[in-house]
Amino acid sequence: ICSEPIAGVMPTRRAQDGRLVIDADRDAAEAAGMGIVTILGLKPLTVIAEGKSRIQSSHPDVRLSDLSADDEVTMHLFRAGATEGVFQFSYPAMREALREVQPRRRSELHALNAAYRPAFLTDGLFRELVRRMLDRNGIAAQSARLDVHQRFPEDALYDVEAVREAVADTFGLMLFQEQFIAIVRRLSGWSAREAERYRRRARAADGEGNADRAELQDELIAVATERAAISKEHKDHLRALIARSPDTVLKSHVVAYAAIGWMEARIRAHFGGELGEFA
Repeated sequence: ICSEPIAGVMPTRRAQDGRLVIDADRDAAEAAGMGIVTILGLKPLTVIAEGKSRIQSSHPDVRLSDLSADDEVTMHLFRAGATEGVFQFSYPAMREALREVQPRRRSELHALNAAYRPAFLTDGLFRELVRRMLDRNGIAAQSARLDVHQRFPEDALYDVEAVREAVADTFGLMLFQEQFIAIVRRLSGWSAREAERYRRRARAADGEGNADRAELQDELIAVATERAAISKEHKDHLRALIARSPDTVLKSHVVAYAAIGWMEARIRAHFGGELGEFA
């Protein structure tokens, strides 16, 4: 996305199919001031489109735009863990978590979706999120695996206002890239663009030709300490938080993916009996 004709900003050429393309990679395009949008083709979108077509044929009075709206019937399907084949929510461990947590709102589905990542499954964050959600919802844990309270860097930094405010809506855990950017901005005084650049550098750290992770950690710690945003006792915990930042996920990505899963589930919850194998 560019604010002026792209040919005047970057070198361009015609692809074999006639499309205009730029001869530059993502970093070069962004350095030139262009915005990048990634458009993914997903099979569930076709499933939803076909479902809408069938529903419209048999229920012409149904407003298909309502498929993304909240409703208790669909949420009950998630609480029952009846999400086999539902985009992002079909994994056995996810269905088990849904039955345990009994989610009350879409934001809780977003948190679970964000935490269901290889790194978070390995380090125990996903199960810790489930435990915290159970505590918050006042539901007795049914699994012995939830008896241990695992601590993460956010816990040690919870008295730091920048951290506490950033993770308030995700049960005290940093799941989203936007949360890390907010923490970096508050601790450093940098702009949003500078904080995002720092996040990208932290994500690529220790790779060939990239910055050393320890040096990047020292960079933010030095600025935060100078601004009295953190105390000396917090340094090691902030270092650990920075080390975890590459595992975070873009919130807009999670919300969009969860919305696709929600629409699939809503079709099943309201019309599954009529759609047969499609559901």
